[in-house]
Amino acid sequence: MGELPEAFLVQILSLLEAQDAVKSSVLSKRWRYLWSSIYNFHFNDRNYNPVENFVSFVDHVLTHSTCSKINKFQLDIHNREWDIDSKISQWFSFAVDKKVEHVVLDDFIHLLKNPLTNCLYLCTLLEDDDIVRLLSGCPAFETMKLSFCVGCHRLDMASSNLKSLNLHSHYHLPLAGYGSLEIFAPHLQHLHISGELLRLKCRLVNVSSLVTASLIFTISCIPDSWDEDDIKEDSCHDYHQVFRNLVLDYLQKLSSVTELIIGTWLAETLFMMNLEGVMLPEFRCKCLTLKLFVTEYNLYGIASLLQASPLLEEKNESKDPPQVFN
Repeated sequence: MGELPEAFLVQILSLLEAQDAVKSSVLSKRWRYLWSSIYNFHFNDRNYNPVENFVSFVDHVLTHSTCSKINKFQLDIHNREWDIDSKISQWFSFAVDKKVEHVVLDDFIHLLKNPLTNCLYLCTLLEDDDIVRLLSGCPAFETMKLSFCVGCHRLDMASSNLKSLNLHSHYHLPLAGYGSLEIFAPHLQHLHISGELLRLKCRLVNVSSLVTASLIFTISCIPDSWDEDDIKEDSCHDYHQVFRNLVLDYLQKLSSVTELIIGTWLAETLFMMNLEGVMLPEFRCKCLTLKLFVTEYNLYGIASLLQASPLLEEKNESKDPPQVFN
C-alpha cells in the first residue's frame, strides 16, 4: 500500500470515520499528515467523555484540514445532555465555507441555524416545528432524506428550492401511536417513499409539482403487528379499507407524474381495489417501473394500472428475489 499514489490513499481515508483516519498517522512518516487532506468528515460521539474531548477532537481535525471542498459532512451526536450548539454552528459554518455537498445528521437533536448545503440526510426525532425551522434556516436545501424518523406529523416544505424528498421507513415509539404523516410540498419534483411504514398513514396533501414518484414501501397488516386478542371482529377489513382509500388518494394526487415506480404492497392493493370495482384515475405517466415480487394477484393490479395509463411509452420490471410465480 505504501507504493500507492497519495491521492488514492486520501480517497481510502475519506471512507473512514474521522477518528480512524487520524489514527493512520502512526503508520509511517508518509501517512503522518495524509488525514488532513480527507474530503469526507464523519464524526461520532461514541467513546468520548467528557464532551470537551469530543469538541477538542473535531476542532483539531477541522483546523488542520487542507481540502478545498467537502463532499460529505456527517455528525452522529447521541448525547442529549451536551450543550454544544454554538460549537456545532461553527463546525457547519466551516463545512459551508468549504462548499459541502452532503450533510448527514444521525440521531441529531441540535437544530441547525446555518444556510447549509443542498442535500440533507436525517435520522433523528423531529417534531413538526423542527422541520419548519430547519428548512427556514437552511434555504439552500434541494434534497432531503428522512430515515426512521418519528415525532413529526406534517412535513411542511414550502421552500421553492427543495426538489427531492426521500422518506425511508417509520420508527415506532411504544405507546406513542402510529398516527399519520401529511406531506405538504408544492414545489417538490421527486418523491421516494420506501421501507416499512408499519401502520403509518402517509398522506399527500399538496405535491402538485411532482414529476417522478416512487412508492415501494410496505404497510403492516393488523395480525402482523397486533396481538390476536386485540383484534376485534371486522377490524381487519376496516383497517385495510382505510389504506385502500389512501392509495386511491395517492393515485389521484400522482396522476400527472411522468415517471412512476411502484412496489409489491401497492400492486397488491391495486388488485384488491380491482376486485371491488374501483375505477382508477387516468394517468399521464410515460414511464412505469415495477419493483415487486411477481404473483398472480399483483399482476392483476398492474393490469388495471396499465389500462389507466394511455400515454405509457416505457415499462420496466425489477423483480426482487426470491421471485414467486403462481
